[in-house]
Amino acid sequence: MCLDTGNIRFTQNSERSIARQRRDPCNLAFKRAADQPMFSMCFHLGLCLSRASASVLNLNCSLVLLPMCRILLAFLRGSQKVASRKTRRLLDKSKTFHVTCGVTICVFSVVHVAAHLVNALNFSVNYSEEFLALNAASFHGEDPRKLLFATVPGLTGVFMVLVLFLMSTASTYAIRVSNYDIFSYTHNLFFVFYLLLMLHVSG
Repeated sequence: MCLDTGNIRFTQNSERSIARQRRDPCNLAFKRAADQPMFSMCFHLGLCLSRASASVLNLNCSLVLLPMCRILLAFLRGSQKVASRKTRRLLDKSKTFHVTCGVTICVFSVVHVAAHLVNALNFSVNYSEEFLALNAASFHGEDPRKLLFATVPGLTGVFMVLVLFLMSTASTYAIRVSNYDIFSYTHNLFFVFYLLLMLHVSG
């Protein structure tokens, strides 16, 4: 009996594609709308910047805590799995990696916020019923401040920016030298930051 493997693979890929579309209808709507001239003119740049910066932020937020896990670092240094001296030296640079991730989060947070400010204005001014899955506004001319302060993603985003501002400013050399307790207490706000981040993504 001979099986047509090409058709089987095509069917499997099609089923996987349909499953992904059901899980993320907004992503499907984004791909379809990107081909429309009106969409490209009004929304494309802002949405692309917000989605791209969000991906960078998700990656760095998942990595920024790893260099500060001292038990994990001590285990890796003492284990035989890390036999290379170069790798052990990289583990000693954990603080530098942590600071790099932190600076990256701050920089791309500015890009992410700026993109969403542009998006909120575009959603209100250029409201279209053709892009309901992507347009956060409910009607033409809706107050952009409502999109920023009356929605779960907007409100959690504002609080995340405030927490990140406190953590980043308290991490400067001048504050760490003059009053280390301020640096320590504000860095404990990372619990609040990650809680807001989970609410922000789910919203």
